[in-house]
Amino acid sequence: MTAVSGSPALLAPQPAGTGRVTIAASAVLPLAGPSGPYEVLLAWPDTPPPADGYPVLYLLDGNADFGTAVDSMRAQSRQPASTGVGPGVVVGLAYPGEATIDLVRRTRDYTPEVPDGRLGLRPNGEAWPPSGGAQAFRGFLVEVVREAVAACLPIDRRRQALFGHSFGGLFVLDTLLEMPGAFSAYIASSPSLWWGENLLPERLAARARPDPLPRVHVRISAGSLEETPRPGIAERLPAYPLWLRRNRMIANAEAFAARLRTDGFDAGFHLFGGENHGSVVPAALSRALALAFSLDLREPS
Repeated sequence: MTAVSGSPALLAPQPAGTGRVTIAASAVLPLAGPSGPYEVLLAWPDTPPPADGYPVLYLLDGNADFGTAVDSMRAQSRQPASTGVGPGVVVGLAYPGEATIDLVRRTRDYTPEVPDGRLGLRPNGEAWPPSGGAQAFRGFLVEVVREAVAACLPIDRRRQALFGHSFGGLFVLDTLLEMPGAFSAYIASSPSLWWGENLLPERLAARARPDPLPRVHVRISAGSLEETPRPGIAERLPAYPLWLRRNRMIANAEAFAARLRTDGFDAGFHLFGGENHGSVVPAALSRALALAFSLDLREPS
């Protein structure tokens, strides 16, 4: 066995919660919103802003994914001539506290209102937390958060992208249908399109074809293992495999992108091989940053 050398004090067990990691060139902006207090996490480049300001990526579930997004942005933008990705501002929408995922608040904030009788139960047989607050949260994001960010940093208002995963991806696509010109890019990772018995695909199919929005980019993705339950999970959650198959995470996402293309959107779908609903997030984030901060999408002044 190889001995590990180092400071005995460092190697000794540390009290829980005492280790902190600081992200350079970042800040936390506390704001009051529709479901309570929020922490808006900001990270910006260490290079001067372009003449039109920095492009921005707004990231849902900031508690879970902000650090990953910032690291990926800085890694990709370090060599823009090779990656085609420039520097930009990452904004994470987070909730106070140490929890990675706040199921109660994200369920309220990210889901559209569902008609009575179309919600159903969670796969563990329990009821969902209160839901249907997407419209209020969307107003907060567009009218309050974006203006607060613009007051803090020089941003390019024409290049503001929105990314979300799972319920967050559902919110992204709901926002696309409700406010198709609010963002320059709508990026949905593994969107929960099954919500409300496929409420969003139903709305998309029923609506009139909109006027084309050539500068709006839509990207939808999923992991290839999202419809495959892991071995042994049925023993703990007998209803889960059937629930997973009915959700049709891959098929619904691909069909949604195809319908958007028919409606004239620049919409694409990507399937990440070997990834499940949890592991796909870093890959989807990397693709999101490559689109949001692409040097090829810069518009003339």
